[in-house]
Amino acid sequence: MTPRCGPQLAPRNLAWLKPFGCLRGSACSAFALLMAVSSTQAQPNQAKAKKSAAQAASASTATASSQTPKKPNAANGDAGSQTAALVQRFYEQSKAVEADFVQVFTHAVYQRSDRSQGRVVFAKPGKMRWDYAKPDGKVIVADGDKLLMYEPGDDGDAGYFVRQKLSEAQLSLALGFLVGTGNLITDFDVTHLKQAEAKYPEGKVLDLRPKQANPYFERLVLYTLNEPTPGVIQRIVVIDASGNRNRFDFKLKTLKFSQDVPQKRFNFTPPKGARLVNP
Repeated sequence: MTPRCGPQLAPRNLAWLKPFGCLRGSACSAFALLMAVSSTQAQPNQAKAKKSAAQAASASTATASSQTPKKPNAANGDAGSQTAALVQRFYEQSKAVEADFVQVFTHAVYQRSDRSQGRVVFAKPGKMRWDYAKPDGKVIVADGDKLLMYEPGDDGDAGYFVRQKLSEAQLSLALGFLVGTGNLITDFDVTHLKQAEAKYPEGKVLDLRPKQANPYFERLVLYTLNEPTPGVIQRIVVIDASGNRNRFDFKLKTLKFSQDVPQKRFNFTPPKGARLVNP
């Protein structure tokens, strides 16, 4: 089976690939957003296109608000920094966290959304595993050394996978604080969205923008709980320069904090016959 590529298939593929960055030099639209490359180098014409798309999509937000938040005032910034520090401390003290998740990718151009779900576990340092429920069946695994993404094929086909060293394909800045490779305070400019703007009575909402330009996402919005444990994240929304939104909701009843997760949890071997796609 040939990897599914092309604009008509992008929404489905982007829904699970988007948070992990971009694969350099790939002609396949599905795998072009598969690997979490840390490089921030972008072609000049791409940068201009992204800038124009960002301006056109400035009204798109990861919250119920219809306006992009204005630059924070001092009080707003202080409140955001305090909440971000609380979240950062909480997850620094948590060696591992796992939960069931629901993911909704909304494509700005197609004006359509694709929904998937599964189970995810994050652990330090640099470990994570996403198991997508059937019929998707996708698996994303980082074992602290390598990153592997697998997608099954259609009609029983073994599918295909990509494998790369984490040193060459680092975890996205958007998720780094969960696995100990990033820091909300040092990596982002933080704004606290007021209740009327955020419309999230369960807790606080943070709008984060990377301090260093990132070609793969423009904003990160975190929804944190006030109770029962302040600082716990219930929702993450990743927004790119084109206005595409990738939303992850973690089911609180399934949320589990662990002191240790066996290394074998982060081992995954693609099924026999699966094809390796080179970066």
